[in-house]
Amino acid sequence: MSAINKTRYALMGLLTFSPMSGYDIKKTFEKSLNYFWRESYGQIYPTLKKLTAEGMTESRREHLPGQRGKIVYALKPEGLSAFTDWLRESAEPMRERNELLLKLFFGRHSGLDTNIRHLQEAREKYLRQLDEYEELQARLKTEFTGNPDLPYWLIALEYGLEITQGQISWCDSSLSKLEEARERQMKVEPSAKGV
Repeated sequence: MSAINKTRYALMGLLTFSPMSGYDIKKTFEKSLNYFWRESYGQIYPTLKKLTAEGMTESRREHLPGQRGKIVYALKPEGLSAFTDWLRESAEPMRERNELLLKLFFGRHSGLDTNIRHLQEAREKYLRQLDEYEELQARLKTEFTGNPDLPYWLIALEYGLEITQGQISWCDSSLSKLEEARERQMKVEPSAKGV
């Protein structure tokens, strides 16, 4: 199943909420899935057209007074069946691409100060992300009380909360190690100059 683009399932999943245009789907992504699954317009529109050609979705043009017409996509029963079949399959292992870890792995070549700065910047980013997740969690619990999807949305969000808290803890631990290394280096350098 790894050869199949998972974009199709993300789109079919969003279409289980209601029929949407490509623009509506992108906006819904930004408010929900974007925290753990990103798609661009360049991925959304070709995939919607392909799903329609395969008979998984249907499209219709909507004309609103005073506005440009838009194409709205709806999930067909065949699409819902394919989507639920995919949901029952085991998830593939994640393969993360993390530029920060890549830079730290080769950090000896950039020096302690640069690596400490990278970690401090990452920590600040993770703190902002944690605030955003906590605000989203409170908003979901308030605005979607009683929604049958809420427990599942909160599970996905709690993953982000836990990971982000772990990333902050990892930054703190890593910064402590690099600060200790810098202190040791500073003690060694003056005595080396005196030799």
